[in-house]
Amino acid sequence: MRVWLNDVSLTEAVPLAIIRNVYENEPEAELLTGERPGSPGLRVMGQKRTQLTVRVEVVIREIHDLSIRRQAIKALCAWAQPGRLTLSNHPDEYLQCVVAKRPALGTDRDYTQTFVVELAAIACPYWQARFPVTASGAGESGTVTLRPDGTVDRLPLSFTVTAQAAMTSFSASVNGKTISLSGLELAEGDVLRLYYDAEMLQWITAAGASALSCRDAASADDLWLLPGQDNAVAWSADAACQVTFEARGLYL
Repeated sequence: MRVWLNDVSLTEAVPLAIIRNVYENEPEAELLTGERPGSPGLRVMGQKRTQLTVRVEVVIREIHDLSIRRQAIKALCAWAQPGRLTLSNHPDEYLQCVVAKRPALGTDRDYTQTFVVELAAIACPYWQARFPVTASGAGESGTVTLRPDGTVDRLPLSFTVTAQAAMTSFSASVNGKTISLSGLELAEGDVLRLYYDAEMLQWITAAGASALSCRDAASADDLWLLPGQDNAVAWSADAACQVTFEARGLYL
């Protein structure tokens, strides 16, 4: 078993470390229910996953020199940073994590001691595909098809648009939802982007500046794709452009 954080291997960062075990814990979830007046049971109002944690247990291959053991634990703490967690049994996926628990030396002379790093995926409590599915097109309007993988019921759509002439409006639609932008003031070569950061917060930028205020009031908050099937994504603009749509698979 091998473990990486931000593409740095645990055993390369801490050569004295031996990975004893990795636990992928059951996800935490919230279930919202309400009364059913006059009837038995409860009505399910909603359900959402809130957290997914991975616990890494390590022992240190040094039983004599307490100073060397201490330095190894310091290196393990330094390795445990927020970011992308990858496991060798999930080679094409990652978890975007925060550090929920770092190791402590505990009993200095207990050379059998197990040290724990606990990592929690909270903003996006799902395994994410390392590489997104993409589709590109060009022109003032058109349609492309994306078929993303994944086992979560819906996936957010992102796009990058490069203006080939002065552009003031752009819209994208899929599965009955539309996001329309106006008043953009893009020059030839400027880039419009809608994307999600590591915290799954949506950003819309035009030529590097925020363009959230350009979103029309009737627009949907997000554009969602359905995994495992073809999704027809249409776009239109008031000038020729090159556009790339992408979606990253999410896994339970």
